[in-house]
Amino acid sequence: MDKQNEYFAPPPPPPHPEILVPIVPIRGQYPVRCVCINCHQNIVTRIEKKNGLMTWASVGGICFFGAPCGCFLGCCLIPLCIDDLKDTVHHCPNCSIILGIDKMV
Repeated sequence: MDKQNEYFAPPPPPPHPEILVPIVPIRGQYPVRCVCINCHQNIVTRIEKKNGLMTWASVGGICFFGAPCGCFLGCCLIPLCIDDLKDTVHHCPNCSIILGIDKMV
């Protein structure tokens, strides 16, 4: 055996190839089946509705164009109760990371 090679350790084995999952922004009004980018589990997203630009634009439109009844009778608050006007936020049910936001614009 050569004296030069007896002091060097053999090279480490090559690492196992990782399976790369393409990161696709999740959109839509309904829960989506996907693989979480954080915990790598097969999941169905948990959705949460939040007031966004469309919700507040609807409130302002009713106040401005529906005056005086729009503000006086509280009709301007109706868009705050309609889920179709709100933004949809998709969360992982395991690790609660935000996977995507579908904005109503």
